[in-house]
Order: sequence, then structure tokens, then C-alpha cells
Amino acid sequence: LWLLMIYCLVVLWRAQALDRSLLWNAVPLLPRAPAIFLLFGICAAVLTSLVYWLAPERLFGMVRTHPYAWASIMISYPVLSVYPQGVIYRAFLFRRYRPLFTSNWPVILMSALAFAYVHIVFRNSLAVGFTLLGGFLFALRYRQSGSLLVSCLEHALYGCLLFTVGLGNFFIYGATPAADLHVVKSAATDTAPRRTNSIVYRTHGATGFVVMPTPKTYLMSSAASEGYKPELRGSERGTRL
Repeated sequence: LWLLMIYCLVVLWRAQALDRSLLWNAVPLLPRAPAIFLLFGICAAVLTSLVYWLAPERLFGMVRTHPYAWASIMISYPVLSVYPQGVIYRAFLFRRYRPLFTSNWPVILMSALAFAYVHIVFRNSLAVGFTLLGGFLFALRYRQSGSLLVSCLEHALYGCLLFTVGLGNFFIYGATPAADLHVVKSAATDTAPRRTNSIVYRTHGATGFVVMPTPKTYLMSSAASEGYKPELRGSERGTRL
């Protein structure tokens, strides 16, 4: 990612289009901060509520189980990931391709699409959908403010939010696509779920199935309505969530 950022900067420098103010510019931050944090607060409340409602076992999962890893992501993510992406998908694209269009909207949309497209490596629609919406917001903010710092601050806020509320797994390369709410085995109808730790059990007479909260593959053992135990497949045997 950093190598690609350096390449973009070299291209701009050789074309004599590298404006140092594009790479930081803190002046617009203060007047735009209230709107940024207000929108972020609303989105954070909505997203947290949705995770609590749809997958409560995931909520604040990394904070609870791996606090040091979470803290390291909060510190390193804005520097190692957010800023290079800001240079590539906003500063470079706008400076290089804005003259090709008669208005700002095509390049804003192009920036959002390019930002979302690169996230297909995570192999799940949630990552692509979130980054498409986020890419549009960050590109629009960059165009309005003329500040990469403002855009990167907003990008960092939403990225850290996803890892905090329990959706970071969808943005890790190699994670199983659609890891959450994956049905292993189901019957025609079911009753209300019973929750045990991080596994959601549903029962139906002599058959049961499990809704997986993590990218692991579980099989239900015996279908008795009592005494269900998750049965691990292969290398997952003996691993705790």
C-alpha cells in the first residue's frame, strides 16, 4: 500500500502536479469538525444498535477478548492504512483525473468505486458495501474541504468504529466470507434460539442447527432438545472462541 502511495506521489511530482498542501492542510479541520463528529455519532449509534440486534455475540468482541490487539489497530490503522489510501484514492485521483470532467461528481464517484473495488479481496459483500458508502463520503469531504487531513480523520473514525463494534473480521484478508449468521444445518421450521456463550442454538424436534458468530465451521451433534454440544470439524477441534 505504501509502495503504491509512493508511486502516485512520484507520478504527480514528475507531472509537476504535486502540491504539498494536498498532503495535509489542517486549516479546514476546525470549522468542519462539528459536522464530521455529529454524523459520526449518529452512524456509530445506528451501527452499534444493528450489531446488538442482529449479532449481539459480536458486539465489542475484539475489545473484550483481544484488547491489546484492538488498541494496536486503533493506533496503527490511521497511519499505516488510512493515510496511504487517502493519497491514492483521493489526492492522486482528484489531481490526476479531475481535469477530464466538467464537474466534481464523476471523479467523486470514480474515487468511491475504486476504493470499494480494491476491497473485493476480502471476499464479502459487507466490506464492499461499507467501503462504497465510505468512499463516497470521504471523496466528497475531500473535495469540499480540499484537505486530506479532514478526509483521513473521517476515514479513520469509521474504520476504527468497525473494528470496535465487532465487524473488523470482514476487513481482514483471508476471513471466511459471510462468516456471520451462516447456517450449517436447518430444518423446515424452528423455535426461538438458545444462546450458549458465542454459539446460537436453534432446536426443532429431533434436528438442530447453529448460527455461527465467527468464521469457524461447526456441526451440531445429537439432535436432542437438551444437552447440545458443538462438534468441531478438523483443526478447529478443542479451540475456544
